[in-house]
Amino acid sequence: MKTTRTTTRRHLTVLITEGNFNLTQIANQRSTLQLLTDLSLPHVTINGMDPTQRERRNELFDISGIRGNYPQIFVSSEQFLTEGNGNGGEERAVLQESRDEYLGGYEWFESCDLDELKAMLVMSEDSDNHVNQPDDDGLTDSNANDEHKDQVEIHSGEAMDEDQRRIVK
Repeated sequence: MKTTRTTTRRHLTVLITEGNFNLTQIANQRSTLQLLTDLSLPHVTINGMDPTQRERRNELFDISGIRGNYPQIFVSSEQFLTEGNGNGGEERAVLQESRDEYLGGYEWFESCDLDELKAMLVMSEDSDNHVNQPDDDGLTDSNANDEHKDQVEIHSGEAMDEDQRRIVK
């Protein structure tokens, strides 16, 4: 029997620039990134000066309505649809939707409730939706195993590989 499951993964996206000459903004960027790492909050850093990230930077500028002020902090949500064969075998996750919401800059981060921020980043998973479709053997199984659940990895400041970067973009 085929199964489908919707999983929502959330992380912070921090827009910075490595070409900043404003000492206050440099200090605020460092403090923000250090605190996120110290608290093990899942986040992705976008360098506004990197030509390969220019399109993503402009998307974030459009959302915040602010240019040239760093850091900018967003909560990013990605919704995945996972399809499987229902017996713990191979599953495939497909990105269905990606959304960003502007939270604020350094001043906002400095004064926000960190417990609320952590709660906002908790991954959610809908219950399995079973679809009666024949398995590879052509038979329909009405007794699917509900115990098998995939774990979606959330990155806590670790370097991301190329596949993960593509998902974030």
